Amino acid sequence: MKVLVLGEHGQLAQALAYSQPAQLKVTYLGRSGLVPLSQAQLNAQLDAAAPDLIINAAAWTDVDQAELDPEHCSLLNTELVCWLVQWASALGTPLIHISTDYVFNGLSSEPYTEEAAVSPLNQYGASKLEAEQHLLFSYAQRSLILRTSWLYSGFGSNFLVKLLAILQKTPQQKVSMVTDQWGSPTSALDFAERIWQLVVQPFRPGLYHYAGPQCVSRFEFATFIVQRALHAGLLAGKVEFSPVRLNSFAATAERPLYSCLDSSLLLGIQGWSQLGLSADIDRELQLLCRPE
Repeated sequence: MKVLVLGEHGQLAQALAYSQPAQLKVTYLGRSGLVPLSQAQLNAQLDAAAPDLIINAAAWTDVDQAELDPEHCSLLNTELVCWLVQWASALGTPLIHISTDYVFNGLSSEPYTEEAAVSPLNQYGASKLEAEQHLLFSYAQRSLILRTSWLYSGFGSNFLVKLLAILQKTPQQKVSMVTDQWGSPTSALDFAERIWQLVVQPFRPGLYHYAGPQCVSRFEFATFIVQRALHAGLLAGKVEFSPVRLNSFAATAERPLYSCLDSSLLLGIQGWSQLGLSADIDRELQLLCRPE
């Protein structure tokens, strides 16, 4: 099987590359290969790769910048998906698309299921929702949409990497950490391994959630990271966080206060179990320390 992964330099694509099964021929395509980002350029790359399956892990993920540049955000998050569907539908090529918890407004008090009403608060979430809706309307029979939450890893730039960089550079610094924003931190390596399991089995179209097993605040997530980093010897001493509320930050985009995802549907169908947040963080920290 030939697989094409879009989003070559993102943390999920890097985790996919790290964990890809040996029996698959996988091509990774980054934004530089689609400059200028146009349907003609995309089609040329798709024709050259001739994939049997496409994984779209490409996305504009700068939530604040999306408010300032909605045109380019929509180009990458929505238009690109429309172009993929046009190309894939001519050949019946299955498409796995990665989406987000930010399609929800955060007013829930329980983890969101796949049936929960969507109502994004910002341009990023709206652009991702438009892509979902296009797939479900135009290519549902050959599309698998996977929503995830608070992706982190030992690859690229993300909450775990940034937090450790701050604490390692200035160990005595007291870092402000949000206590009233809740999500389901998801290991990119774990998510990538699940995606490959879905790839090698008979294709299952639909909309599913896959996120980490614990619903925690940013403050609690940061505390877990510090605990595991101390255990791994990546931090030298005690770290203190200063609790703050999300609205204390002058962010351009509004964010959901609660975006935990309920993954029980897909877990039940696949018969999967999950390790837990501490064990997932340990695996990502091992990757962060790997030799270059």
